Amino acid sequence: MGTSPSTSRPPSQPLPSTVGARAARIPAILWIVLLALAAATGVTVFACASGGADQANVSGDDGGGDGAGGGPDATSTGDGGHVDAGCGSACQCSPTGPPSSCAAAMDLGVLQPGQMASATGNIVPVGSQAYVSVTFTGNATQGYHPQIALTTGETEFAFDVASDCSGTLLGCDDQSDASSGTSTWEEYYEDGGDFTNADAFVPIPPSGDDGGVIVRVYRRPGQAASCNQYTLTVSE
Repeated sequence: MGTSPSTSRPPSQPLPSTVGARAARIPAILWIVLLALAAATGVTVFACASGGADQANVSGDDGGGDGAGGGPDATSTGDGGHVDAGCGSACQCSPTGPPSSCAAAMDLGVLQPGQMASATGNIVPVGSQAYVSVTFTGNATQGYHPQIALTTGETEFAFDVASDCSGTLLGCDDQSDASSGTSTWEEYYEDGGDFTNADAFVPIPPSGDDGGVIVRVYRRPGQAASCNQYTLTVSE
């Protein structure tokens, strides 16, 4: 009895490439859905860009060389410094200078008439602040003239002058200058003072807490974060 020639079947092959194409398209479809949801809800992913304009950046880690992955995300400087989303051109900045805590304020020392000190820094992200403390002495002398000024960044930054970390603001005994939201503050003997008559002479009270004041530096309202620095100068 004759036998039919055997028919060999080739090894099992993958399913047609259309299935694989569908699988490859799934991540792209998911991204489209996510981006559509983000647009509908107003949520922005990694809204951090240079030049002041926000742009959405999506980073991955596919190990490829197309620039889409393998690197730090848009909010990282690569050296540990970063700021929050929506930071504009400050994405590459880290806060520098005086501390953001009043309890840890940078102490610029005890000044006498004719002396000066300063502090420089940057404040990021928006809403942050920096604290400096200084003590003025010699209030009963003719050369007494405490001054605090932003000598750099005065249009972008402002400061408050307080006597303590509770935020008790100072005024000026001989001046009407405000001590909140300003770029300059000072005290001095406006009329020169009568230093020749000890009985009639009334000294200006020491500033703040027995001469000690706290300066809180911050960005002016409406100012976006940037890499620009301020310089706070105190003198007497």
